[in-house]
Amino acid sequence: MERDVLVLMRCIYRANRAQEKTAFLTAFLNNSEIKILNMKKIYTFLAALLLTATTFAQTPEKMSYQAVVRNSGDALVTNQAVGIQISILQTTATGTAVYVETQTATTNVNGLVTIEIGTGTIVSGGFTTIDWSASSYFIKTETDPSGGSNYTITGTSQLLSVPYALHAKTVENGIPTGGLEGQVLTISSSGTPVWADPFAGTTFYEDTDSDGYGDINSTYVAFSAPNGYVSNNTDCNDTDATINPDTIWYLDADGDSFAISTVTQCDSPGTGYTTTVKPLGDCNDGDATINPGAPEIAGDNIDNNCDNQIDEAEIGQFIEGGVVFWVDPTDNTHGLVCAIENQSTGIQWYNGSYTTTGATGTAIGTGITNTATIISAQGAVETNYAAGLAKAYTGGGFNDWFLPSKDELNEMYLNEAAINASATANGGAIFSSYYFWSSTEVDASLVWRQDFTSGYQFTFYKGFMNSVRAVRAF
Repeated sequence: MERDVLVLMRCIYRANRAQEKTAFLTAFLNNSEIKILNMKKIYTFLAALLLTATTFAQTPEKMSYQAVVRNSGDALVTNQAVGIQISILQTTATGTAVYVETQTATTNVNGLVTIEIGTGTIVSGGFTTIDWSASSYFIKTETDPSGGSNYTITGTSQLLSVPYALHAKTVENGIPTGGLEGQVLTISSSGTPVWADPFAGTTFYEDTDSDGYGDINSTYVAFSAPNGYVSNNTDCNDTDATINPDTIWYLDADGDSFAISTVTQCDSPGTGYTTTVKPLGDCNDGDATINPGAPEIAGDNIDNNCDNQIDEAEIGQFIEGGVVFWVDPTDNTHGLVCAIENQSTGIQWYNGSYTTTGATGTAIGTGITNTATIISAQGAVETNYAAGLAKAYTGGGFNDWFLPSKDELNEMYLNEAAINASATANGGAIFSSYYFWSSTEVDASLVWRQDFTSGYQFTFYKGFMNSVRAVRAF
C-alpha cells in the first residue's frame, strides 16, 4: 500500500494541469487501503501538497488550493456549496493577516473543494503585493459548511513551501538544480529557494480555555505544538475550563443538595445533572425529603435518612412523648427520651428526712429501678421530692417517667444542644444553666447531681433545691 501511495503522490507532483491533479487525488482518496489511515492528517497534508505543487507550475498571481471539508460531526460535506475565508498570516500562526479574501465553492462527491487563492473577494490586503521572501507565512482557512459566512471550521498550517512562481522574479539565480524525486521547492529562512522533503507535521488543536483539551474544529499543523494548542481534540466546550472529558456531573434531580450518582464525561448527561460538587448518598432522587441529611421519621416504614435502616431512633428525634438522648446500640429502635421541659427548677431530693433508700444504680438503664426504690423507701408517690415529681409526670400521655440515673443524666448533658433544639421546636424549653438531680444515691445524706453549664458531676446534700427533668424508656 505504501508504494501505491507514493506512486499516486508522485503523479500529483508531476501533474501539469489542475484536472490531472484532481484525478490523481480522487484516486488517492478512493484507494480502499488508504481509507484506514487518519484521513484528517492526510487531507491537511495533501491540501498543502497540492497548493505547493500547482503553484510552481504557473506564474499568475494566484495559488491553487484544494482541501477536504468535514463538518463538526467529522462527516464529509459532499456536493455542497461551502463558504471559505482565506487569510495569509505573516511570521506566526497568530500573526498579522497580510491578505484576506472570501470565496464560495462546491465540494465534489469526495468532499474535495478546489479554489484559487488570489481570485476571491478581497477583504483586506493585496495578494500581488505579498513579499514572500520577507518572512515565514501561514495559511488560515475558515469554513462555513452551509455556504455562508458563519465560519465554524478553522485550520492553520505553515507554508513551508512558499509559492516559488510568485517569488521567482525576486531571485536572481532562478530555480536551483539537484532536487530529488518527491522533494518540493521551498524558500529558506534567508529567502533562498532550496529543494526539501515535503512537510509532514502533526495536527494540533486550539485550547482556548487552557484545560488541556483542544477544539477539533480549530487546527494547526506543525512539527511541535505552538502556544495555546494541544494534541488532544476531545473538548466539547473550549470556552469553559470546567467542561471537558474529565468533568464530573452530579445527578440531583430532586434538588435536595445530595447526589444519587455521578457521570464523568464532556457533554451534560441531561436534566438533573450539575457540575456543582454535591455529597453522594441520596437513596431517592425523586423525593427531596429523603436524603442523608433528613431526620428519620419513626413509624413511617421509610428509610428517611438513607442509612439502609428503617424507623431507627436518632439523637434529637421527637418521639414517644419526649426527645431521644440515648439509643440502644444493640437495637436502634429502642432507647431513652427526656421530657421537653423541666418538671421543677428547685425541689429537694428527699421527702424531709435523711435516710438510706438503696437507690445506688449509676449505669444507663438503672434510673427506672432507682426511682421505684426511692419511692418505696419514702412512701407513696408524692410531688414534694425529685423522684416522686418525675414519676408523677404524664407528658405525651405516658405515666412511666422516672428520675435519671447518674450516667443517664450525663447522656442528657452530652446531647444538650440536640435536646434543646428539638424540645423548643415542639413546645418545650431548654435546660438552661441549672443543677439537675440524678436518682443515684451515695449514702443517707448525699446523691449525685450535674451542672449543665460545665458538665461537672459531683455529690451534694439531699436537702438542697435542684432541677428535675424526667425520662422514660421506649
